[in-house]
Amino acid sequence: MQKIRQKIENTQAEDVQVLGRFIDKKKRLLLSLKSKLKAQTGLLSAAIQAVDFSKDVPTLPTQFYVDLIDNIKPYCQAHVRDLQRIDLELQKNNRYIDTYKNSQLADFDFTISASIDSNKGNYSSYSKSRENTVETKLEFSYPLSGNISNQVYLDKYRFKRRQIELKYEHKLKDIMSAIGKLSVDIKQGLIQLKLTQQQIKQNKIDNELELYFAGRGDVRFAIIEQEDYQELQLEKITLLIDLYKDKLSYNNLLDRLLPYS
Repeated sequence: MQKIRQKIENTQAEDVQVLGRFIDKKKRLLLSLKSKLKAQTGLLSAAIQAVDFSKDVPTLPTQFYVDLIDNIKPYCQAHVRDLQRIDLELQKNNRYIDTYKNSQLADFDFTISASIDSNKGNYSSYSKSRENTVETKLEFSYPLSGNISNQVYLDKYRFKRRQIELKYEHKLKDIMSAIGKLSVDIKQGLIQLKLTQQQIKQNKIDNELELYFAGRGDVRFAIIEQEDYQELQLEKITLLIDLYKDKLSYNNLLDRLLPYS
């Protein structure tokens, strides 16, 4: 009987030590996670609006939502200001081309003028005369040899137009490619988040701990159960942080962070 009692006491003392190490480990992990979460959420919130960290502790909503665009190309062309600036640059360059093209066209000038000259004479001769003059002039000229300087500028702006068009195409392609990747990442992240939330609901916590207190379980199994549950919670938070990062990048590419004036 004495041996049995001694064995139980030794087992309990060992369990207390195991639980103590487990609690200390989780306390350190919790402090680290809180620090990382505050830093990440702070960066996300500060990117959208000013946050006073001394007063407000940033938090992430657990219900994640993002407005994904199906038809990316026309949306980007209509709303992304970087593309609009390149398009304005292209329009300005096209006006230079039109100017130099027009200078190579034929010049046409048509004028009509009329004058009346009345001479009443003087007091001694009483002579009187009147003269009417009408003049029309038509001028038509065409640069037979062309203006070399004009042609140089015309070629210059035509070459520049192609450069701007390629710049626009590459910018649009890069934006669409990045948005496409983020869309896939967000959709996959939402699927993983849903599965993790379902696992958290289905996971029956404290079963092993209750068995241990009832004398029918091992404390190590209770610890494993707690660790599995906390890993799921950690995975959920990590998924949410990644989703909000992707949302921020997605809205930035679509130029939706800053309001239009």
